Parts: sequence; C-alpha cells; structure tokens
Amino acid sequence: MIKRIKTLLAFFTLLFILILLFTDYSFTGFWSDVIILFLLATVTLIVVYKTETKRLLKYFVLSYSALIFLFFLLFIVNPLTWSNFEMTTFHHEIDGRSFNSYFRKGILPRGEGVFWITESQKYFPFIENQKYFQGRSDWDFSVDVWDGQIVNQNETVKSCIRTEIINKGS
Repeated sequence: MIKRIKTLLAFFTLLFILILLFTDYSFTGFWSDVIILFLLATVTLIVVYKTETKRLLKYFVLSYSALIFLFFLLFIVNPLTWSNFEMTTFHHEIDGRSFNSYFRKGILPRGEGVFWITESQKYFPFIENQKYFQGRSDWDFSVDVWDGQIVNQNETVKSCIRTEIINKGS
C-alpha cells in the first residue's frame, strides 16, 4: 500500500508540474501554485526517502525536487523578481462568468508591467484558465490617480475583460 502511495505521489507531483508548464490552467491566485508545488515536492521527497524505495524512483523524485527547490532559491535571491510580491489583483463577475485579473509592475523597460486575465469555471472555482496575457502593459493598473484625475481601475479592468475576452468570444 505504501509503495503504491509513493508512486502515485511522485506521479501526481510530476503531473502537476507538467500542467503548470504546458497548459494555461492553474489554481486560483498567483501564489497558490507556488505554495502547493513547494509543499507537494517537499512531501513527495520526504515520503520517498523515509521509506524503502526503488533507486530509480528516488533519483527521479530527487531530480525534479532539486530543480524545484533551485528555482525557488533563485526566485527569492534574484532582486528582479521581487516585484512579484507587489501584485495588484482584481475580481469581477461579468455576464455570469468569474474573472481574476493580475497586474505586476515591471522593473525592466517593458512598459508599466505585466497584465493578465484568468477565468474561473462555475463548477470548479478553485481552478482558473488564463484567457489574456499582455507581457508589456502600457497602463499602470496599480495607481489611483493619473495626471491629476482619479482613476477607477475596476472599471478599466472590466472594460478590458469585455474588449479582450467577451467581445472576442473567448
């Protein structure tokens, strides 16, 4: 029984990594994927190394866990990625559909930052699908005043959702 659990845990961890890398699906929120992946890799590594396991499975789990932990270490040490901690998020219900929008200020000369919109499904609200991505946004979604005028960012994001997703039939 424990052998089957170890194998399934290693398989589901790898499957989760592949889904995050090669699809537009993720858990709702930016940090949920990061935290779940880190916890899943840690638990898998502990379970595989605390019990008697085939050498191939141990090396396999160790290799992808080492890559995950190295990625986290480089992410935390690199000052260019610290802007991920200062993210602006929006949530909107439009025409019975649930959308989450994220804006991260840019450090490099890429406009004002990165903006993307995801949609959560009605029956699986904890899973979201990325519908729109703008790697170089010319608008700063984190400010309240622009050129002396008060800006309602919620209306700006709603307009963007209607223009880029609903009107285009996505």
